[in-house]
Amino acid sequence: MFIELIDMLRCTRPHEDSWLVATFHEMRERDVVQGLLSCPVCTARYPITGGVAYFDELSSAGDNEADATMDDGTRIAAYLNLVEPGVVVLGGTWAGAAASVSGMGSTVIALNSPREPDGCSSHVRSSDVLPMARETVDGIALDSGAPGLLESAAHALKAGARLVAPAAASVPTGLLKLAHDGRWWVAARRGGGASGPVQIARGQRHKSSDG
Repeated sequence: MFIELIDMLRCTRPHEDSWLVATFHEMRERDVVQGLLSCPVCTARYPITGGVAYFDELSSAGDNEADATMDDGTRIAAYLNLVEPGVVVLGGTWAGAAASVSGMGSTVIALNSPREPDGCSSHVRSSDVLPMARETVDGIALDSGAPGLLESAAHALKAGARLVAPAAASVPTGLLKLAHDGRWWVAARRGGGASGPVQIARGQRHKSSDG
């Protein structure tokens, strides 16, 4: 868990927005290996274990799921319109493209990755809510259509930033759908300089966790 990204994390419980108090037990250069995040509003406590911040008791994803590839990294960078380096959240098997996306200059936060991906600055586990502050993220790709996760992801996006999610999922309020196919849709948060429609290539092998 990269120390400078901790300021972007938020409690997942429903109350007013608040930063988290961090206690560090073990550091490795600028990364927190062992520690604790505490909410000053509701006193919730979230452990950092092995560099991963745990916001719930999410079980590990199955090893039979296909990780995203380097080619998927190029594709997701296009979907998210990453023309400049920024902070990107790659959820589930999309996190397999972290090395490719970080190689383009972006800071990558892995969410619920089935395994520890190369190229990510931080790894967070939270099944129902994306624990990020409002309007702090430049792009998000999710392989889950969980409603709470999508709604919180929409709030975390900066104006004009994009979200990729499974085609069967509903587009959250406040987002404008730009493109879709049988597997994914791409939407942008309204406001700012949201760019025009994008083309989703056919024949993708990358699978969503929803089937």
